[in-house]
Amino acid sequence: MAIIDLPDDEVVECTFTMDEGVASSGYNRGKSFNLSQVADPVWRVSVETAPLDRADRQRWHAWKLSLRGGMNRFRCFDIGQMAPLAYEGVQTPQDIAPGWAGTATVTTLGLSGALTLGGVPASYIATAGDRVELSEGSFTALYEIVAPATATSGGALALSVAPFLHTSIFTTAAVARLWRPRALFIMDHTSWFHQVVANPTPAMFEGYQVLQ
Repeated sequence: MAIIDLPDDEVVECTFTMDEGVASSGYNRGKSFNLSQVADPVWRVSVETAPLDRADRQRWHAWKLSLRGGMNRFRCFDIGQMAPLAYEGVQTPQDIAPGWAGTATVTTLGLSGALTLGGVPASYIATAGDRVELSEGSFTALYEIVAPATATSGGALALSVAPFLHTSIFTTAAVARLWRPRALFIMDHTSWFHQVVANPTPAMFEGYQVLQ
């Protein structure tokens, strides 16, 4: 298995949405609902390219084939959330704090979604809806921050994230990424669509998150 990055050019959409895996059914004549967790929460990604000329079409098709039908994973970030909201418009993490690479250390992980980071810039602002990537060994996971938080002057940041943390996989040896947080995906090959006609047309496809 290999991890192959999504090409970083020609992409006009790369959007992550959370499939929470919850099913609901009404009872008592609609007065109440049963809610059941029927599947693990996973991120889905929707990708669309700009209209592709022949050279780009061949390059993208070859990239698709390099995924070996799902044997290989692809890695990408949501282009609508490259920078944290409080720093929207900055070009690099060094613009947030000189010398900062956009990563942090993990201090604690809690079963309820409590995540404490260290090594972030002093007074760093995390906004609800920002995301954080955890990586350790061959595992990568993506979480969304559900409550605003501000780092201390010493660079400690206490977060609450969803879905709940994979504490059986990640430890304090994990690396956290706040700048362009990424996830791993398997392409849904049945979703691939690219119409070859006289004029350039975009390619579109979807993928499902995996942890390794």
